[in-house]
Amino acid sequence: MVLQNRRGDLKTGKEYKFPPEQPFKLGSQSYRNKITLQALLMEVIFGKPKMYNKVAANIVTKSDRVLLLHVASHRRVLEIFNISDMNVAEFFNRNNQHYYAMCGKVQIKYRRSRTSEVAYILDEDATKWYLKTESNEEAVCPKSKFSITNGRYIHSSTGGRTNGTNGTGQHSFKISTYWPIRIRLNVNNQSIRVTTNRMVYHKSGKTVTLDSSECT
Repeated sequence: MVLQNRRGDLKTGKEYKFPPEQPFKLGSQSYRNKITLQALLMEVIFGKPKMYNKVAANIVTKSDRVLLLHVASHRRVLEIFNISDMNVAEFFNRNNQHYYAMCGKVQIKYRRSRTSEVAYILDEDATKWYLKTESNEEAVCPKSKFSITNGRYIHSSTGGRTNGTNGTGQHSFKISTYWPIRIRLNVNNQSIRVTTNRMVYHKSGKTVTLDSSECT
């Protein structure tokens, strides 16, 4: 499901609709339209029909016909699509020793310098996201929360802080934009539509280093 090379036929300025979220423009995200699943595979990924217990924490809205998920972190999307140690959310390129993975991302703006960069959400817990920025700095911030009322994400006013792991010191920031992995399941025809970001990285032990020029 993750692409090694970004498709060139996407209409990045076109507005897409995954209600109850407000219409959004694809930008640098990838879009996969109508991937059909067998009933058994659908249950393996999402859980039992109508319950969807495997993805309950990620459900934005649910009806008899449609299930909409927003997934933030690399770890979580790997959990969802892991089937017998095979995973369509990530693959390893043996030629360049890089991993290509689905991952949520945010645009962050530093309070002091007023500069911005993209950060990818590697992991999460009940209240926080753990990020890796394009400049390969580690960071942590409160999770953004989705408002059903206005169909948008509300970002924490306290913002986050980098850890200073690359020697530049700690810096505070706020989130300006969040691009989740969106998974829209049509129960009737057993198909999904997906928007996702591509994180490209290599790792040494547990250390993840982004190849920012390849990320989208």
